Amino acid sequence: MVVDDYRFMRHLLIKMLEDLGFQNFLEAEDGEQALEVARQGAVDLIVSDLQMPRMDGVEFVRQLRQEPEVGSIPVLIITAEHSTKVEDEVRAAGGNAFLGKPFSVEDLQAAVSLLLKP
Repeated sequence: MVVDDYRFMRHLLIKMLEDLGFQNFLEAEDGEQALEVARQGAVDLIVSDLQMPRMDGVEFVRQLRQEPEVGSIPVLIITAEHSTKVEDEVRAAGGNAFLGKPFSVEDLQAAVSLLLKP
């Protein structure tokens, strides 16, 4: 699932992931919608922006981790706000990985590969 309040960014991320061989994407505009989509099942990985209206990425991960059925889905948080403080906050909330913008397809591939190891 790709979560971002900007449709262009969601589509860009999906294109990058398609180029890496992934398929069958779900989309959400913010953390609230992402929780609803995740609860419906069939989500293997979540790539989410940090800054979003209604529910940001940190709060989304916090709430996701409290859901027994979907709380173990790996989450990659992406943001232009790259700092140790923000990264620590993401990890404390339960985020599995953090990727600062701008990033390359290779950076995305490395992060996703770590999260989807068998």
